[in-house]
Amino acid sequence: MPLFFLCLLASCVNQRDLLSLQPAPNTDYPETYPIGQDFEIKIQVDDILSIQVFNVNPEAVLIFNPTRGVGAGAGDGAGALGNGYLVDRDGYIDFPVLGKIYLKGQTREEAKKTIRYLLEKYVKNPTVEIRMLNFHISMVGEVASPGVYVFPDERFTILEALAMAGGFTNFSNQTNILLIREEDNVRKYGRIDLSSADVFQSEFFYLQQNDVLYIEPLKEKTATVADPVTRIVGLVGGLAGLATIIITLSTN
Repeated sequence: MPLFFLCLLASCVNQRDLLSLQPAPNTDYPETYPIGQDFEIKIQVDDILSIQVFNVNPEAVLIFNPTRGVGAGAGDGAGALGNGYLVDRDGYIDFPVLGKIYLKGQTREEAKKTIRYLLEKYVKNPTVEIRMLNFHISMVGEVASPGVYVFPDERFTILEALAMAGGFTNFSNQTNILLIREEDNVRKYGRIDLSSADVFQSEFFYLQQNDVLYIEPLKEKTATVADPVTRIVGLVGGLAGLATIIITLSTN
């Protein structure tokens, strides 16, 4: 039995290390946090954009919608990938009739205005809709299901990303999450503390396409993996605990 309790002590994780978003909001006098309404994703190199043009006269914009047109005669401009347009290394897309259009660094609303302005030479009062098709982030480390996740909206938070990855494991270090972000050929690193409610004010609370999140393990797991004695104690302690339960049941 002492060995069993030794095992429990060796694998113990402090409850404080498992809590998120502390201090918890006061439900009697709720705290409020302003939401950054100005947050908008900017178009980057290698983004794939879905661009659709609408008009009261659908026939007038068929040529600008190659993937929505009838047959090959609707035109498949260079740069069109299935239902999307690739932003090339120089920041351009190749759009039917309009040709090369520079969109890198623009928000979706800015890109819509850019394309709409160019379309007005051919169509009166066009409407443009743009969506990003390859909006994704990578989750690695101490989450239930590490991997690459595509998300459907550009206002996507770290909490939503964690939910998609199945949440933390029992050994996740929530206080020092590493975020890796690439913008304009520059790699940027940031740290996120999800144990604090201040995370809502972090510049990294909203994620951008191609972000990588690494959730490192707590020291308790690192020690367990690194120390073979701890692993043996855990195994023997577990077997001892199992044996104790069997003996207790058999004597009753």
